[in-house]
Amino acid sequence: MDPKKAIVEKSRHAREERALAKRQEKAILTVQSLVRRYLVRCRLCREVETVLNEELKAVNEDPEKDFKSCFQAIERYLIANHLKRDVKHFNKFYSKLSIICKCITTSIMADCSLKHSYVGHVLQKDCVKTWSAQVQSLIKLSLMHCENLDISQSAHKDTFLIYLRMALLLTEVTAWKQVAAVKQFQLLKVGLTNVANVFLTHYQSNGAIRILGKNLFKHFASGTSAQLSELVITSVLTIFNRIFNVCKHSNEVIDEYCVFFLTIPGIIALVADYSTPSKLIFKDSLSIKLLNYLSLEKNLMSVVCTLDFNKLLFILANCIQIGYLDRETVLTRKVRPNFVDVTCSILRHLQVLCSFDNKASGSKYWHEIFGYIPQTINRCNCNLKVVKQQLACLWKPELAESLFSTLMEVNSVASNVFQQSSSSATTSGKSPSSQIVSESSLTSTITASSVPAVKSKSKASKLFRKAFPSLGASKATSKCLVSLDSLEMFHVSGVCNLYQLAKDVLSQCKVEMLCGITRLENILPHMLHFILLYASRDAAKFFTDICAKNSKAISSANGEFYNAITDLHERALSVFSLFCECTWYLTTILDDIEVYEQDKLFVMSDLQLLVLFLNQLCFNLIWNESYAIMPTVFNGVHSLLILLVERNYRRQFLPLESLLIKDIKTCNFWGEYDKNRPRANYLIEKIPHVLPHKDRVLLFRRLVNDEKLSLGLTESTRHYPKSTLITIRRNTIVEDGFDQLSSLSDANFKGLIRVKFVNEQGLMEAGIDQDGVFKEFLEESISKIFNPELNLFKLTEDQKLYPSPTSNMHELHISLFEYVGKLLGKAVYEGIVLEVQFATFFLTQLLGTRGALYSCIDELPSLDEQLFRSLSYIKHYDGDVADLQLTFSCDEDEMGRVKTYDLIPGGSLEPVTNSNKILYIHSMALFKMHTQIKKQSVAFNRGFKSIIKQHWMGMFSGPELQRLISGDECDLDITDMRNNTIYYGGYHNQHKVIKWFWDILENEFTREERSLLLKFCTSCSKPPLLGFSYLEPAFSIRRVEQPDDTDEGDTVGSIVRGFFSLSGNKKGENVSRLPTSSTCFNLLKLPHYQKRTTLRDKLRYAVHSHVGFELS
Repeated sequence: MDPKKAIVEKSRHAREERALAKRQEKAILTVQSLVRRYLVRCRLCREVETVLNEELKAVNEDPEKDFKSCFQAIERYLIANHLKRDVKHFNKFYSKLSIICKCITTSIMADCSLKHSYVGHVLQKDCVKTWSAQVQSLIKLSLMHCENLDISQSAHKDTFLIYLRMALLLTEVTAWKQVAAVKQFQLLKVGLTNVANVFLTHYQSNGAIRILGKNLFKHFASGTSAQLSELVITSVLTIFNRIFNVCKHSNEVIDEYCVFFLTIPGIIALVADYSTPSKLIFKDSLSIKLLNYLSLEKNLMSVVCTLDFNKLLFILANCIQIGYLDRETVLTRKVRPNFVDVTCSILRHLQVLCSFDNKASGSKYWHEIFGYIPQTINRCNCNLKVVKQQLACLWKPELAESLFSTLMEVNSVASNVFQQSSSSATTSGKSPSSQIVSESSLTSTITASSVPAVKSKSKASKLFRKAFPSLGASKATSKCLVSLDSLEMFHVSGVCNLYQLAKDVLSQCKVEMLCGITRLENILPHMLHFILLYASRDAAKFFTDICAKNSKAISSANGEFYNAITDLHERALSVFSLFCECTWYLTTILDDIEVYEQDKLFVMSDLQLLVLFLNQLCFNLIWNESYAIMPTVFNGVHSLLILLVERNYRRQFLPLESLLIKDIKTCNFWGEYDKNRPRANYLIEKIPHVLPHKDRVLLFRRLVNDEKLSLGLTESTRHYPKSTLITIRRNTIVEDGFDQLSSLSDANFKGLIRVKFVNEQGLMEAGIDQDGVFKEFLEESISKIFNPELNLFKLTEDQKLYPSPTSNMHELHISLFEYVGKLLGKAVYEGIVLEVQFATFFLTQLLGTRGALYSCIDELPSLDEQLFRSLSYIKHYDGDVADLQLTFSCDEDEMGRVKTYDLIPGGSLEPVTNSNKILYIHSMALFKMHTQIKKQSVAFNRGFKSIIKQHWMGMFSGPELQRLISGDECDLDITDMRNNTIYYGGYHNQHKVIKWFWDILENEFTREERSLLLKFCTSCSKPPLLGFSYLEPAFSIRRVEQPDDTDEGDTVGSIVRGFFSLSGNKKGENVSRLPTSSTCFNLLKLPHYQKRTTLRDKLRYAVHSHVGFELS
């Protein structure tokens, strides 16, 4: 290496080594300095802490000791520990901080002199600033510590109470005993109060509401069962109230209160359990100020947008309970709209958050209040039982009555006004119905300050008969009696909209909510009358027009419903929709005694009015095709209408003819139906009762014929339908029929079935089957199968059939029921009427379209009237039902052996009490009418519906289905029967014997005897449903000269003799011969009697003697 370069390199290394040595020396000095500083600080802190401990100990041991040295020790300790940040130190520091605060509170509360008290420094000029700064530091540090506490733990809870106590003492000058004892205290009080207010402001600026609220939230949301003491709640609320007063209820403070206190789950419920906190929560009209703040959209959004789903639920529950507890203040006429608006707004936000795509699999979970909600929403760990109880305050009678007070007031005033009008009309000699109260007089009275409190149903009924045209009132003004833009309408519709929204969002509370609303006295009559007040004379047309206008608005706004329709229409529909749903609910739970005798639903005139109104409206919505655009409104109207119509079918309170819509002519409907218009099909599907029964039966026969044509079951010139031939032994008609027909396909069962009978001697019977022999087979099979002795079916007290619960004694009883269902379906399919009467409840199950609308208890009398009376006695029993010693079980006698069935799991061990007696009643009815015959009914229905389609049966009610099976209940129509009779053997319409026959039938036979004659000829005592023109085969009368065993049928001679009224035998030879019949052909075999009296007596004797028939 170059020597020069070597020297340079050596010099560089030397410089670097000297620089490194200097840095190392400097680092060593720095480390030494830090270590010395740390050691000094630690020593200082230990010394300061030692001094503090000694001072604190001295103060605790000697309350009379001067607190100044302790105050200085606290100040030095806070300064010495200000820079330490490690967690271990913080835990130790906070532990010492709690001791300091405890010592301070003890000093303030002690009975000592001014100089021995911590607050005494406020009067010392030399240290007041330092003392104030120290207090503020303690406030800040205590709040920081509170943020990390878990008050569900006992030690943390004690520390939390220390900080709360200190806050209470420092912010209330009257609690400073030593200072208050000073003579000049009243002069100093204003200044001292300002000092305390500074501390309160410091609490607020350091997030006292946020920190305390969060701490309480952690406790409640953790799901712990430990309950906070009254002391904790009282302390927190007292601090909050003082902050409110100092900050003059500023928006910032109220906002924090809403976000961090009202979102604590069940906090208001806990407050309500304690006397002192419950007073604090409503102090200084805080409820009103909260509602006024939240009623502004921007304020509400600032609160709502910071909350998640669960906190929104909690604030909703707390707000509702505040309204319930402070209802005398919150629910005044002035403040009530704010409560309604705030509650509705929170519900809408919840609705948006819990809405999701139901088709998305695995994206939802069950919530006990909302039902299924999106998986993205965090599950709540806290117990929602208390929250549900808070929400239930919304439909408690006390709150609901306050919310609906405007509704009651309007109806009360309207009733009084119309009562006065009626009185004046009577005085002037005019009938009350001819007087109509002017709109101006009603409006001026409604807006008056004094409003009567009560109204009677009867007066209201008179009033609204005038407002509704169908009640036969005189012509009234077509204007609304309550304007849609009136203040009353605004209040009532707002409340109804609130409950509608709550019902939809809080879906799992829907039943409880409807129950709570309908428990209000006369609430449904009030709502009905109010609807008629604002809906003008023709309520059905009013709502039809609203839906039509909304339909146009929706179509023009691309389906955005809420943006399209006007607020006025929303108001009208909200009241009406809630009314429909509440009435639907109450109707489902009331029995016939409560509806018809006790008027717990409506007085009868109002009930009739309601059905007519709903019936017309439902038809209008379908015929105007508004049902698809307004599905919610239509579904509510339709559900209620069908429920009331079904009850009317069961126990009539309104003539069925009044339900027919006169606006639609039969020819117009058939034209619409033939063109396959949706509204015609929808009308048949939803409200078939608005069409005459005959038209629906004609439509049914038409549908059957169309199906036969499509299946190739009708005979034509080019096609003869395929038939099924079966051979039946008369002594085993049921078994043979079951073996040969049960395996047939549905299409073959609907087709032509030919029958060959084998008599008891084993010989094949002669006979040509023109559907007549099959009719006889059908009648004989049905007669044997429905015989109670076979034990497939049983009879009620009024001799109506239903499946036997003990039918399992037959090995293939389920298959037999399906076979019987097919036989009955085949009879209806072919138009064959049978002498079979089913119990009403079984017909309802056969229709199978009632679902949630069906209540077993309603139709229990059709099964067991005695059981129904017993259950009704239990339902209305005023005493303690437990005294009856009933359990949720039922004893049944099965083949001489008593077997006990549980109505609910473990029911034999569950006693019936007043709280669960309604469940017992419905469970017993369900068991008797459904559970114990479920398998039999399902099999029967399956067989019947394999022949008769479900939507075909949907056109008929239970009684109408019975008429379809067994014919009409009316008297025999002699003219119709005569016009559709076919004559054989020489008889004709003008034959003297035929004239005698019809005259005797019309003028000398009783109604019962006419029915017996019809049964004698056709095997059914009731006339065909559509008249004799639809009887298959047609009714016919044949002249006979010989007994059945030698009768050769019609010959040329017999026809000629019959036509000219000639007797082919010696005079009087036919006198002893009785008329006979062939029921399978609907044929009456009538001899040629020479005297009218002979014909009458023989015919009467034959029908009363039930003369039999065997095919020859």
